[in-house]
Amino acid sequence: MRIPKGVKVPLLLRLRSRFPLLNSFNKPSIGTVAVVGVVILTSLGLYEVIVQPKLNEDYYKQSQKEKRALLHGTREDFSQGLRPWSDPKSWKKMSENEEKKDVQYIEFELNEPVNLNEVDEGEEMIELINNRLKVFPDVSRFHSLKYLSLRQNLLVEIPELDIPNLETLDLYDNQITAIKGLDKLTKLRVLDLSQNRIIKIEGLQNLVNLEELFLTYNKIKQIEGLENNIKLTQLELGCNRISKIENISHLTCMKKLHLGKNKIKVMEGFETMTQLEILGLAANRITKIENLTTLTNLQELHISEQGIESLDGLENVTSIELLDLSKNMISKISNIELLTNLTDLYLNDNKIEDVQSLNNLGKLKKLETLYLERNPVQTNDPANYRRKVILSIPSLSQLDATACRV
Repeated sequence: MRIPKGVKVPLLLRLRSRFPLLNSFNKPSIGTVAVVGVVILTSLGLYEVIVQPKLNEDYYKQSQKEKRALLHGTREDFSQGLRPWSDPKSWKKMSENEEKKDVQYIEFELNEPVNLNEVDEGEEMIELINNRLKVFPDVSRFHSLKYLSLRQNLLVEIPELDIPNLETLDLYDNQITAIKGLDKLTKLRVLDLSQNRIIKIEGLQNLVNLEELFLTYNKIKQIEGLENNIKLTQLELGCNRISKIENISHLTCMKKLHLGKNKIKVMEGFETMTQLEILGLAANRITKIENLTTLTNLQELHISEQGIESLDGLENVTSIELLDLSKNMISKISNIELLTNLTDLYLNDNKIEDVQSLNNLGKLKKLETLYLERNPVQTNDPANYRRKVILSIPSLSQLDATACRV
């Protein structure tokens, strides 16, 4: 078609004249447009109905799996008294009136060369972490020092320390064989000697202000040497070789006691600790729950990985909020309905066979988290297990690391 000169040419005609191949394409019919539209809409519908829910479900399951792994690891470590790595910069203020921003602080770590001669004598915090130190550095001139951390080095002994104001001494992960050299640290409140080679608790008689003592992952066989440490509120002796809970009845200020992963057979020796809030006895050789009647402030009890067959002995511990009885020999749930404050219950890896045995748990109105996986009640009927349990215990918000969807 010839277009008069001066007339504005439509874009489509200009494209057709420039690209003759476009002339071979005709305008689609209404029917063709309709078919293409139906195909597109159908594809989108199938994606929304089938593909998207599947992706969401897979993502949800993976997320729950990761949360579960994290929770399991944290719970297992915590029950044995294993503390997470602490960021030195998150160290709490040293007194009610002294904020951290006012603290003098120096840090050497990751094999940095250490030269304390150039460090100001007024420093209050020093960290020499992972420097492969074999000899304890001379810190005697730092009279204001309150926090000293020599974590992850190669120290084999502690010299006679004269640091009058020291409140925290962290010697985690060294090769120390004996507790000594601490007699002059009368203001010490926190002492961490975990993951060393210590075989005996000793040398603490002058530490009358000690509040937190960490001795996990050593070779200790007996609880002793704590006669003068009556201010202790936290004692961690997990992962040692202790066979009996003894010589701690005078520690009436105790709030957190961790003795997991030892060789203990009897729950005893802590009856006078009426302020106790957390008791960790996981991975021992206990077969009976007992001697908890006086622990009226107990909030968490970790007694997983034992040979316990019955829940008898828990009737009077009504303050408890978290109870870990996983990996035991329990087949029947009884004497638990009086634990009215219970929110978290771990019974996975036991011998519970049917949902009817869970009826008593339905009376616990505050129960939110329940672990029952790898019990016969779950493995014998995996298709209906979740539905039956959730119907039996309406207060649940989480079952086996997966949220209970409404």
